[in-house]
Order: sequence, then C-alpha cells, then structure tokens
Amino acid sequence: MPKTGIGLLEMLALVAILLPLIPVLMIFISKVYKEDVLALLMGLCLVSFIQNLILYIPRLIPLDILFIKAIFELMNYIILLVLLHLVIEGKSLREGIKILLVSFVSVVITIYSTQGIAAYLSNIEIAQALLMILFNFIVLLQLIRRHDIFIFQSPMFWIAAGTFFYYSMFLLTQALPDYKAVLQFVPQQQKKILLLIMIVVQFAFYIIAAAVAEKKKKDDHMILY
Repeated sequence: MPKTGIGLLEMLALVAILLPLIPVLMIFISKVYKEDVLALLMGLCLVSFIQNLILYIPRLIPLDILFIKAIFELMNYIILLVLLHLVIEGKSLREGIKILLVSFVSVVITIYSTQGIAAYLSNIEIAQALLMILFNFIVLLQLIRRHDIFIFQSPMFWIAAGTFFYYSMFLLTQALPDYKAVLQFVPQQQKKILLLIMIVVQFAFYIIAAAVAEKKKKDDHMILY
C-alpha cells in the first residue's frame, strides 16, 4: 500500500526549515536589529534558513549537497565567531578569537581548494564543534558571573546555550566511538530525525533569545550580553 500523508521526517524537516525565520521576524518587527549581537543572530538565522531549505529540499536547486553543506557551515562558523568576539571578556580571548577567525578559515578554504571537500569535511566539522563548545562554555560562565540571578534576561545567554547544545550533541553523535558505532546500525532516516531534532532545539533557544530582547526593549532596560 503506498505511503500517504506527511511522515515524522518530513514534518521535522519543514519545522527545521521554517524555524530560523521566527527569530528573524521577531528581531525585525521589534527593531532590535540595531544591536550588533541581535543583528548577527538575525544573519545566522537567515543563513541557516537558506542552508536547511537547500539540504532538506534537495530537488529545489540542483547543486552539490556536500559543497553546499561545507560552505554554509563555514559561514555559520564565521558569524558565530564574530558574535563571540563581541561579547567574550578578556583581551587575550578576544585576540585569540580574532586570530582563529582568520587562520582557521584560511586553512579550511585552502584544504577544500587543494584536497577537496569530502577528504577532510568530517575532521573539520569536529574541530569546529570543539572550538564552539569551548568558547560558548567560556561565554556562558562569564554571563552567569556577570548577571547572576538575572541571567535569563540576557539574549546572549540563550544564544550561547543553544549553540553549546547543538555542537555538544553533534560532537557526541559524531566523534565518540560508542555513539558512532551505534549510529552505524541506525537507519539513515533515523539519523536525519536526530539531526533535525538537534536543529529544532537549537533554534528554540534562539527564539527565546529574540523574545527576551523584544521584552527588554519594551521595558526600555535591555541587557544585550
């Protein structure tokens, strides 16, 4: 009997595609995009929307999916590093992010150009995940120390928490041998569902960040980061 209707995978894919647009609309309508942190979040969500649109509706544009994945992940990584550079405390940490932004991106582009994308994509993704986990963890600790009990009123807390969650789960499912061995026996559809759930949770955090920023603007007492 032919399958009819929309399955779980299709529903999650649709949610993952549309969800990044919600913080974009919230930030645009509330006009908090004038703040650098929220403008970068808006840019990150737009890039993610286009990426998910292409990846999860592959027939939409006849392009190399591996190439698209690598390019958009690098763009997301650059935006997140710039965002972290804005909010992280400590001159040495800011300088480290600045150096990393230039050197790591240059190395990645060189590898992709000379060795091809498929050869080292997995290793580069793991390296990106490790760096994102490290820097977002540092930012979270600094935010907690700075805002104390008012931490949930900081949009940057939700951005860092969502990013930390996504890359931690990515690293858990891709890098650790036990999980990797388990996933080898999991059908491809279930792997996609797991990835889509991770994306949905990540952007749920970003939606909260936009909502907090909107509320703070209305209260005329915004905590930016």
